[in-house]
Amino acid sequence: MAIITYGIEYDGKTIGDGKTQTDGMEQPVYYWDPVASQAE
Repeated sequence: MAIITYGIEYDGKTIGDGKTQTDGMEQPVYYWDPVASQAE
């Protein structure tokens, strides 16, 4: 079974194979892209 992900590790490397699409799988309806902001 193939897994698709948009995940990125803290060091910038992709999670898993880095595949964001593959045959037989749908794209996500929502995609969460958290942004770490600096504390003031």
